[in-house]
Amino acid sequence: ISITVAPESRGRGIAASAVHAAERALTAELPIRLVAAVHRDNAASRRLFERAGYLPHLPEDDDGFLTLARWRLS
Repeated sequence: ISITVAPESRGRGIAASAVHAAERALTAELPIRLVAAVHRDNAASRRLFERAGYLPHLPEDDDGFLTLARWRLS
């Protein structure tokens, strides 16, 4: 998952709505592992994905990105 919200529209819940809509739109065969890469300095994105149920999946890479993931089972 990669998501960007225009600076003037941030803080309105648009990103959370977009993540949930994208997850609902997936039609792949279950189970599905959803993966998000978040830079260590991007606290807002980390909170967004953690609130959506994403958990640490891989350690931070050399560029400062950590990988979060969640499973969709149904």
